Amino acid sequence: MTQENENFEHIPNYVSWLNAHNEKIHEPTYTQHWRLVDHMDFDFKGWLDNFDIEKVPEEAIYKSALTNYFRDHPDHPIHQGRDIDIRTMGGPLADYLVDRMKNVYGWDYMDCSIFFHPIGAVSKPHIDFHGKFRQVNGLTDRLQGDDIYKHIKRYWLPVQDKLFGHMFDIDGVPIPSWNSGDVFHVDTYVTHVGATLGYIPRVFITLTGMKETDEV
Repeated sequence: MTQENENFEHIPNYVSWLNAHNEKIHEPTYTQHWRLVDHMDFDFKGWLDNFDIEKVPEEAIYKSALTNYFRDHPDHPIHQGRDIDIRTMGGPLADYLVDRMKNVYGWDYMDCSIFFHPIGAVSKPHIDFHGKFRQVNGLTDRLQGDDIYKHIKRYWLPVQDKLFGHMFDIDGVPIPSWNSGDVFHVDTYVTHVGATLGYIPRVFITLTGMKETDEV
């Protein structure tokens, strides 16, 4: 049985605190909090067609907050998916994304993950606190409160073209369509939710970063 990498476990009590916060109802304002900022020419389709999820190194697999929200519901479809740290996984996708984050986006601190969500997987309405990004970059104590959103950028990158039943809604304004390789800047301080319905599992990447000049 595949084991999750304990190096990516959140700081003590973080998950409980996160769940408690996101159990509250945060009414959407129906304001657009996303924008298309880039498009990557990497052959995501070819990479995905040749990707064998069973060969991912165990040390690259972890439980993201998206999965931990359902820790008390072991039968939820999201547990059949995979949360993977791309840099630990390595390979051409990792090389491409790290180069992009460093040399195009100019990030000095960075993190990137890929998520495989099976049919039926949904995320609870939530906001992000970028716990993994802050942890792996040694920024947990230095970035707190509003500084998290003042300095950290989050990009959402769909690996597939928009498919029937795939949805990503940010503050009540969903992204209506996308192409594989599109890169969207997302304001993660507002409530958002994703769903994998339809007939095909959903695969997407998150890129998170910060410049040295943005450091607090």
